[in-house]
Amino acid sequence: MDVLHERLLEFRKDSDNNTRTASARCTYLDYNYDVSISIICGTYLIFGMVYSLFGYRCFRAIMFLTGFMFSSVVVFLICQEEERLPFLGKVAISLSAGLLYGLICMLVYHVGLFMTGLHTGFLLGVITLVLYSLFGKISSGWISFGMLFGFSLLGAVMNLVFQRSLTVIGTALFGGFILVASIDYFVEKFLMMLWIWDRVRLTNGEMPCWFSWLILAIWPFLTITGSFTQFCWTAGEAHTMKYAYTRASRRRLVERRLAESDAAARQRLDKSRRYRYLYQVRTAHGDVISQHKLQGVSRGEKGDESKEEDDKQLEEEARFKKLEDEKVLTGEKFLPQELERIFNKKKMLMIHAELWRN
Repeated sequence: MDVLHERLLEFRKDSDNNTRTASARCTYLDYNYDVSISIICGTYLIFGMVYSLFGYRCFRAIMFLTGFMFSSVVVFLICQEEERLPFLGKVAISLSAGLLYGLICMLVYHVGLFMTGLHTGFLLGVITLVLYSLFGKISSGWISFGMLFGFSLLGAVMNLVFQRSLTVIGTALFGGFILVASIDYFVEKFLMMLWIWDRVRLTNGEMPCWFSWLILAIWPFLTITGSFTQFCWTAGEAHTMKYAYTRASRRRLVERRLAESDAAARQRLDKSRRYRYLYQVRTAHGDVISQHKLQGVSRGEKGDESKEEDDKQLEEEARFKKLEDEKVLTGEKFLPQELERIFNKKKMLMIHAELWRN
């Protein structure tokens, strides 16, 4: 930032001394790039593309980068006030703070969403101030600060409420800004960005060139393109299904598991009842093999006792059937125990037929 401000002051001083006119500035491109700033801007070009097109898909990486850039810049600006620290010490402190806060934003879900919404609201506040400065004038710096603070806080809170939609729009907006800022350095050494910063600080600066407006026009185009791409193709629902365990989602998960366990328990109970009813039907009538005969077959035996029991059971069934038919024909009343036996037999037959039908 010091290098940028020094170059801006030198540029304005040269402009005042008429060593370089505005028309010459708009037709001349300075190719004397700083190596470190060029590397950073080249890296930010890649980050901006990822932000714009894959912001919601690469949710955790975006949360880390958002926290890292925010914290490192803020800490570096604070360290600039301390003159006793060497430059490398300031860089190390800012990078360490950015790494720590980036990890917090990546691991703590709501902190990452809050920071993403904070950046979105801040950029919307900057856009509002710049547009208003073109048609009017803000009298106090507190108004500018209040607008930026209000937009930032509103964006952070709204992003916690409308998580998917505002995260997609916010990452596309922030990614477009990063791309435009990086392109602006390679074209005109941040002159457009510094002009925007002058509008925020309510200071007068030189109007940008015609191609500066073309660079700035890329920002809304990238925002719309990135939002459309994410909503239609790349966004999906991946991170919310894996990581967003809010109170409502946990309650729905518990209810779904309870319903599944209840269904499995009912299925096991129905299966056990079905086998129990089938066993009762098969052992309650004489049209099946008797228990003694099954035991004899299991032992490899077939004695006279089992045969006699089978014959007795068949005779009893035949006698009862004959008696039932005679009473039906003559209209004679059945005894209570006979009615109970007929009722139980018909009930077992109905259960038997129903089970085999299922």
